[in-house]
Amino acid sequence: MRVSAASLNPNVTLAEGFNAAIIGFSVRANKEAAAAAKANGIEIATYNIIYDLVDDIKKAMSGLLAPTLRETMLGNAQILEVFNISQGRQGPGCRVHRRHRGARANVRLIRDNVVVQ
Repeated sequence: MRVSAASLNPNVTLAEGFNAAIIGFSVRANKEAAAAAKANGIEIATYNIIYDLVDDIKKAMSGLLAPTLRETMLGNAQILEVFNISQGRQGPGCRVHRRHRGARANVRLIRDNVVVQ
């Protein structure tokens, strides 16, 4: 749907209500709409090339999305004995049941089906 430049002024009011920006494609804001947007702190972005619009939207959305954290079990081991190391630190003596070779990963300690660390 193409939006004419004359109808951008009601869009400023709508954008202000939702705290949003106005994106126009192949249009230009009239003086009244630009002044109302500036007074209300609303950004008006106009584009003539669709690829520029898509690139800017991707950049804006990538900053809003939280990263997805995935946990993959690479192996498991059973702690047989805990050894005292220097300065009050302890280290586990483990029997490895299954592992992924060469993987450097974090460890999750589970005791009685409860995650301890």
